[in-house]
Amino acid sequence: MKDYFVTLLTASLLGGIIAALVSGSSFEKYIKYIAGLVCVVIIIAPLKSFITAPFKLPDEYADASVPDVSVTGADEVIGELTVSELDSYIKDILFREFGIKVPLTDIKIDWADDCMIINEITVFIESKDGGHKDDVEKYLEDIIDESIMVEIL
Repeated sequence: MKDYFVTLLTASLLGGIIAALVSGSSFEKYIKYIAGLVCVVIIIAPLKSFITAPFKLPDEYADASVPDVSVTGADEVIGELTVSELDSYIKDILFREFGIKVPLTDIKIDWADDCMIINEITVFIESKDGGHKDDVEKYLEDIIDESIMVEIL
């Protein structure tokens, strides 16, 4: 705290001395402006650490802030939602593009370093739509990924 006031005092004195030395010249107002600006920056500087400091609850409330769902449970929920959304997306785009109703998809996911990795996507189509197998596979490879397999039921 002492250093803070010494810095502020030094900047103020230095600004005043320089302003007195150039008094009467056209630079005086600029020197006063810059000296004032430096003093304002010095005054505001401690607020930076206050604003950027991470928020921390007091110790008596810290236990209440810990979520009840474990990371593994959260990963499972996120994985299930992703599989469900991807399943719906695949069924929807294939129906719109080819008029095929997909009865089943098999989507395998894994977790590595808190990142979800989709390992394999298999789309099962009915035998009556078997003629579209190659077209469906190519279309899904273009839209989603090259590792999609299409199987006929």
